[in-house]
Amino acid sequence: MIPIVKRCVVTGADGFIGTVLCRRLDAKGTRVYRLSRSAAGPDTIVADLGRDPIAGLDAVRPEAVFHLAGRVHMLDEGPDAEVEHMRVTVEGTRYLLQAAADAGASAFVFFSTVAVMPEGSASELDETTPTAPSTPYGRAKLRAEQLVLDMNGRRGMRTVCLRLPMVYGPGHKGQLPRMINAIDRGVFPSLPRYPGKRSLVHVEDAADAAILVAQRKEAAGKVYIVAEPRAYSSREIYEIVLKALGRRPPGWHVPRGVLASTALAGDLAERLTRRRLPFDSAALSKLSRPAMYSAAKIERELGFKAAKSFETAIPDVISQRAAS
Repeated sequence: MIPIVKRCVVTGADGFIGTVLCRRLDAKGTRVYRLSRSAAGPDTIVADLGRDPIAGLDAVRPEAVFHLAGRVHMLDEGPDAEVEHMRVTVEGTRYLLQAAADAGASAFVFFSTVAVMPEGSASELDETTPTAPSTPYGRAKLRAEQLVLDMNGRRGMRTVCLRLPMVYGPGHKGQLPRMINAIDRGVFPSLPRYPGKRSLVHVEDAADAAILVAQRKEAAGKVYIVAEPRAYSSREIYEIVLKALGRRPPGWHVPRGVLASTALAGDLAERLTRRRLPFDSAALSKLSRPAMYSAAKIERELGFKAAKSFETAIPDVISQRAAS
């Protein structure tokens, strides 16, 4: 039997993934301490990642630390983005690793991203693919990964990195919810069939994978991609959302050239209104470029396979969106 983690610390506990992770840890009987910049309860540790060494973990004596907090990935970042990502993500991880080791933690799980890998590859990528981050966010995550893996085995602490593709689920506020809202309002363009496909993972599967690797000693020092077995084309995602909304896919699609012009118009409107719109060049890039990742390693080594699929889970995402 795999031992249950009795006490843990979670950074980024108030975020999309962190909220679900804490809920699933609570359900397993784990006492969860949340690391936050401001005090908000008896099980909160106050710390500002990236600015100061972290105190308070030694009083908790966590068995595991789950590290989700970091600077949010922005599509339009300013000139200081590189410095800020390095300060928050890299230095914050450095301080947290030290504090976790000092507190006697047995496991440290770092939530990373597939953004540390090449973009736009037509092939399915895995953990053996050479890293090639192209954004400040991806570069900072890769440097933090290196710190985490370098710490593995030191002072009795095993460390693991999880690389996640696009995470979806109830409560998400990213590109996919904007797409769903636009489709529901009838203002999202009917997409053509781009050949590239994208990997996804449900937030509950991401959380469950993190709990598993914290418990399994054979995960020590490893990097794992967590994704659904099936990747989806943008047209498939579009049609699945339409079906979940009770709509029929139109028999026509917007030509690619017109779609590119529409995306540029979205960029201009965003600059004028200073508001994110559901369709712009960033959205088109995500919808048209392939981003496929294999989760075969975590299934082969730990027996983990995503329990959710986008096709069967999206109706629940939409129904909870309507309820909220």
